[in-house]
Amino acid sequence: MGEYLYYLFIYPLQQVLSFGLDQLYTLTHNYGLSIIALSLLVNLFLLKLFLYTDQKAKEENELKAMLDTRIKAWKRVYSRAKLYAFTRTLYRQHSYHPIYALRGLLGLGLQLPFFWAMYEVIKSASYLNGVGFLWISDLKAPDSVEIFGLSVHILPLLMTLLTLINALYSAKSLGAKIQGIAIALLFLLLLYDMPSSLVLYWTCNMGFALLKELYKSAKAKNPPAKSTPRVLDTQALAPYRSTIALILSNLCLLACVFTPFGLYTSDLGSFSLADILPTLLSLCGFYLLASFVLIYLCNHIFSLPMLAVKTLATLLLALLLLALSYTFIFVGDYGAMSFFIFDRPVIATDTQKLIDYIAIPTTIILAIFAIRYQRAIISANKILSIVLVVSALFYASKAALYAQKNAAFATLATKTSDKILDFAKEHRNILVLLLDRADGYTIHKLLNNELRSHFSGFVDFSNAISSGEDTLPTLTSVIAGEYYAAYHINARQEPLAKAIAQGYASTLNSFHKAGFDTRALLDFPTDPAHLYPLLDSTQNILFDSPYRGLYATQESQTLPLNQLISFGIFRLSTFKLRRDVYRRGAWLFIPAHLQTNHSQIYYALRPISEMKALAEHSSANATAPTFTFIHNSITHNPYALNAQCSFDSTDFISPNDEAFGLPQGHYNSEKCALMWVAQMLDRLKELGVYDNTEIFITADHGAQKTFLPTKSKHHIPLFYKPFNAKGAMAQDSRLIANYDIPTIFCANLEKGCPNVAPNILEHYPNDREIITFSTQGWRFEDHKPNAFILYNFHKVRGDMYNPHNWQKVDSSPTSLESTFHSHTPKKRER
Repeated sequence: MGEYLYYLFIYPLQQVLSFGLDQLYTLTHNYGLSIIALSLLVNLFLLKLFLYTDQKAKEENELKAMLDTRIKAWKRVYSRAKLYAFTRTLYRQHSYHPIYALRGLLGLGLQLPFFWAMYEVIKSASYLNGVGFLWISDLKAPDSVEIFGLSVHILPLLMTLLTLINALYSAKSLGAKIQGIAIALLFLLLLYDMPSSLVLYWTCNMGFALLKELYKSAKAKNPPAKSTPRVLDTQALAPYRSTIALILSNLCLLACVFTPFGLYTSDLGSFSLADILPTLLSLCGFYLLASFVLIYLCNHIFSLPMLAVKTLATLLLALLLLALSYTFIFVGDYGAMSFFIFDRPVIATDTQKLIDYIAIPTTIILAIFAIRYQRAIISANKILSIVLVVSALFYASKAALYAQKNAAFATLATKTSDKILDFAKEHRNILVLLLDRADGYTIHKLLNNELRSHFSGFVDFSNAISSGEDTLPTLTSVIAGEYYAAYHINARQEPLAKAIAQGYASTLNSFHKAGFDTRALLDFPTDPAHLYPLLDSTQNILFDSPYRGLYATQESQTLPLNQLISFGIFRLSTFKLRRDVYRRGAWLFIPAHLQTNHSQIYYALRPISEMKALAEHSSANATAPTFTFIHNSITHNPYALNAQCSFDSTDFISPNDEAFGLPQGHYNSEKCALMWVAQMLDRLKELGVYDNTEIFITADHGAQKTFLPTKSKHHIPLFYKPFNAKGAMAQDSRLIANYDIPTIFCANLEKGCPNVAPNILEHYPNDREIITFSTQGWRFEDHKPNAFILYNFHKVRGDMYNPHNWQKVDSSPTSLESTFHSHTPKKRER
């Protein structure tokens, strides 16, 4: 429960203070001054609340003094029982309870959440290490000054002195003074050995509190001249203030809960299972914090006249209408988003700018006409709140079900292994390396003679094609054959997640039963909850990489709240503003001291480390035949490789990206992937396992839509090395699909793999035709539970770059027959 409360109330405040400290540093270039300024801003923001609690404490003290005087007089007359009865009656008449004496601590209570949050900020602020300020040599350590040979911490003593002066100056009663002294000594004990940056923050708080008391005292001695107070019609203002509060609450719901929940739960498999609940709780905490801050600023800090309140309510209503329009109607198309990185750059086209110019004045005019109907507006906002909350609860329940379903497999899914890249010298090895989104056209432009020399014994299928343009409906067929092509799964009306897991399991189990050590590094679209129960052995079938962080140190991953809330703001912003919220993955609330997107670093690190591990850490100690399937996303965004193939999350764009019609950063990643694949092949030769290893290198789909006649991402690389093959890389121009490779590697098994056709290279059909299709999206949510949403079907034969070889077909079962002649083939027999 304590952890839940932390993520709901403290963690959002911690992130806000961290962001504020970072922004202040960009202005002051001094962390000590930034901490002082942050303390001042917090105190100024809470000033009205402080004054309110002080006033309440003063009234409480005056009431208590009056009651104590009367009770003291009664003590001289009445006995204990009667005195107790009279005292209770007196307290009830004045609505008082002795515990109310603690109300004087409300000011301190307001500061404690900020103090806790600041403690967490400083605890994790590695950028403060070794940073000095005034006599402090290190803001992450206690300040020390040598006095008579003793190391004394000056700041805690200064903090205690200010607290004592404040307590003795502001307290009127002896009890209050004793209470203030006790609090001062308590904080001295707590903070004496704490980092000087935290003590500096609290010392400034005490200093500002003392200045506040001096100001109140001076104001009491010299009251301002009496003037006619401005009379506000609070009854007339109440509906507008309610409108303002509800609109602000709904805007915060959209930005902090509804949209982020939807995005986060659309791809839960990309995040740590342990982070799901903290992320959702923290987003709710951000909603509460943002709503409180905005409503407090708009309705309570300033006493605005009627006209100003009506104007503010009208503008906020226009903003809400605009936000709803852009969230649900003018969504924009920026391509698929992976790990908070869009496929395409975020720019405002002329059409989108025109939409902005029309939408902004239109919503203002609508708000001006609608603002007079306060009851309707309040009711509509309440309904909107209910709809947004119910939708968020739906997303949260989806996340809870996912966490519950996957909890049993969390240990297996995250265990590490050193056997993934281990090959056998005395037995056969089969290696299938799938480079997600590797582009066949670009790969062949990069594949010069020097690189080709490393691929001895390989066949380059230069006319290789993928059935689909997205991972979800395509990848399963690469490991399990055309039986698991999307249109065949549709014909069987199988649940998609189950069908995908069955495809993986059928191949892995077949090799395991045949005596092979099966190893896999897997990623989307399957997951451990669906796959592990179907496997005969889960040993070395991993969903998290044991090689992450092997070659780079920047692997820390925090909750992705900055990106999620930035995306929430992105969705409700106009097209022109969106480019300022999203800056090539550096979202609005990414702190500058991180210098880049943490999520981008974290997720780009895995495939890069895997590829370098393949190139440098493969071993030859296996004692049984091996089958290894590696799904690597080095050629998929987020990208983080520069032209020299160094890890660089800020300089990864190449001019060739635009020239080839590729996503920004793809060209460098593809070039580096080829280089490391070549190094891997050389290492296998050095280990003496190259000849007895059958190798497949391919992709699930391509990356650009520029060169094929259908303007689609179907061209893939496909390189194949048979056992004991020698000589220069050969070229085979026959039309072949990536779902054909299971027919080749399953031919090594006496009984083959279930539902996999005979070896395509030995049974290549005359007039071969391959079906291709496009899909509605890459996520499960984009499709039906039992069917992919497919369209744009084509059949291609021969050279895929010849426009005459493409024929558009409909989606009827007869039209979708291909080289795989049955939707429900029998097990292959040998």
